[in-house]
Amino acid sequence: MSLSFAIFLMVIPFVSSSQNDITSYSYIAQFKNNLAELSNLYCWSDTGFYAGKFEINSIQNIQAEFEKLNLTVFTKFHKQTNTFYEFLDELEIAEKQNLIRYFSFYENEFETVLKNEGLPIELKYLAPALSAMNTKAISFDGKSGVWQLTHFQAVLNSIQISKLVDERFNISRSTIAAAKQIAQNLNQFEDINLAVSAFVFGNVKVRNAIALAEKSGGEINEFMPEFFNEIISAFQATAIFININKFKNIDDSIAVKSLPDTVIISRQLHFKQVTEVLKIPVKQLQFLNPQFKFSVIPGNIKPVNLTLPDGKFDDFALLQDSIYNSYDSTLFELVTQKIKYPPIPNRQYAREPVKDLEIEGKTKIKYRLKTGDVLGIIAEDYDVRVADLKYWNN
Repeated sequence: MSLSFAIFLMVIPFVSSSQNDITSYSYIAQFKNNLAELSNLYCWSDTGFYAGKFEINSIQNIQAEFEKLNLTVFTKFHKQTNTFYEFLDELEIAEKQNLIRYFSFYENEFETVLKNEGLPIELKYLAPALSAMNTKAISFDGKSGVWQLTHFQAVLNSIQISKLVDERFNISRSTIAAAKQIAQNLNQFEDINLAVSAFVFGNVKVRNAIALAEKSGGEINEFMPEFFNEIISAFQATAIFININKFKNIDDSIAVKSLPDTVIISRQLHFKQVTEVLKIPVKQLQFLNPQFKFSVIPGNIKPVNLTLPDGKFDDFALLQDSIYNSYDSTLFELVTQKIKYPPIPNRQYAREPVKDLEIEGKTKIKYRLKTGDVLGIIAEDYDVRVADLKYWNN
């Protein structure tokens, strides 16, 4: 079945600010921003989340501590590692504790996945170095999640990305994808440092650096991208920092980690339909399911999993009819901020009701609905209002 509607298209000049973002990029500034967002996670308001004790220490000789680690990845101590470690050491105590605790929460899972792929387990420090363990981290060039996966890396490793879902934000799914990608790179380059570099910067840039190094007789590192040194120093400093500052879990009954009360969803659903019936906070459901970008679970042909707070599986099974029947179409009208442009004579604005479908200079098109489409997404893509879509299609 298809639905046809009229959309009026206009060509509007737009100047992107991405270039300014790139030139003003600061690795430490982005790390600090990710760490600030990490402090907003729902889990910190849960007194039962991963209870434990901290041991925060200071060190005098950073290089000596690095040598004790006996890393097999980026084994040569980088001159900028001191700077990045000092930055970590000067963080507020709450920021330190959040980073250490959240990493510790996933550390065993990281190690298990890396071992399964035959990779060094110290690669577990790469995730906090890249993203400060912020599940919602998005870099200036679009890499996302704690492992900062590109769209291409994600898709190649069976990560679902669509208008409504981005599994790069799911730590468990993205960890598997990251490990598989690094393992593939290792098979290609036969060097763990190059494999990790290719994961962060792309295989093409690493191959180009190798070719330039061979041609000039220099070191490969000299021809790597601009932020290569920052990545190495962040990785080394984070490894030292996490090993110096300890966290010991004192309660094996972890509130969130033990919950894999997971239900299968086969119909389109909004988080509010679940939270209002089951009486749980929306932020808690968002924390447990960060892959759903707009709190909307698409109605896929292939069922998807929804993680619920511990003990809610039976409630969902009992009340699922009430949950699905509490449908409200306004929940699926996704609202995004639109750019306002100066007025031009005879322009038909996207937010104005259309009274005449035959407007000079505008084009009426037909759009065929796909599984998972909602009016909010379609309206966003074509810069029109949901109300107009309803008006044009009766």
